[in-house]
Amino acid sequence: MFLQDVHDGSAPDIDDVEQRLLNRRFRYRQTLHKGQVVLIGSDNRKRIDRPFGVKTEFIPGKNKQVRLMKEKTSHCTLLRPIQMIYPLEVDSSKDFSNPLTDLEEQRRGDNVPNPSDLRDISKGKLSLDQIDEGYWSTNITRTGRHVKIPRKFNL
Repeated sequence: MFLQDVHDGSAPDIDDVEQRLLNRRFRYRQTLHKGQVVLIGSDNRKRIDRPFGVKTEFIPGKNKQVRLMKEKTSHCTLLRPIQMIYPLEVDSSKDFSNPLTDLEEQRRGDNVPNPSDLRDISKGKLSLDQIDEGYWSTNITRTGRHVKIPRKFNL
């Protein structure tokens, strides 16, 4: 009866798979919190030059959905749509200590000489052999090299 068959361009199995994958991604999406550090998107800047900001206020639209956010950067306060806000993967509410200072404290331990010992060394009263060698041999730079103080300086 028809001259041409009706062609259906959809693939229901692929559409179903895509829908399940999108639902999985939505589950792991982070919620936005006040005071969170974010990357502020802008079309006229490169991604590496985009500023960081702290969320200060949510501004709802007419239908009570959050549409705008007020962010404070190092230079000014901006109003941006929520689509141009990229939350960082690291949670800013946690307190992270500096791993380099923690590592230095572990390396030094109890072998740190007293300031009075250092003054005596500079005056020539004590030699380096009289002070615990563990401190001088465990000084390590950021690149992993061992620091050895030359004995000719009489430090």
